[in-house]
Amino acid sequence: MLTKTETGRCAALAKVRLTGGDVDAINDFFKILDGIDDIPLTPDDIEQDIQSMALREDIGAPSLPRALALANAKVTEAGCISVPKIL
Repeated sequence: MLTKTETGRCAALAKVRLTGGDVDAINDFFKILDGIDDIPLTPDDIEQDIQSMALREDIGAPSLPRALALANAKVTEAGCISVPKIL
C-alpha cells in the first residue's frame, strides 16, 4: 500500500498535479485492488486458456488502396510513408 506521500511523489515524477482528494481517491482504489483474491497462475494455466479460446478463422480481404493510405502522411517517399529515424 502506498502512503499519501508516496502517491504524491509518483504524481510529481509523472508531472501530474493532484489535489488531496485525488490522492485519497487513488489510495482508496488501491485498497480495493488489495482486497481482490488473486490466485497464482502457472504458465501451464495460461497456455490451457489460450488453447481453449475460440478464435475466428482468418479471412483475406483487399488492402487499403495505396493512394488512400498515403493521403494523410506528412512525408512520402517512393510510395511509402517516410518517418524520421529515432535512435
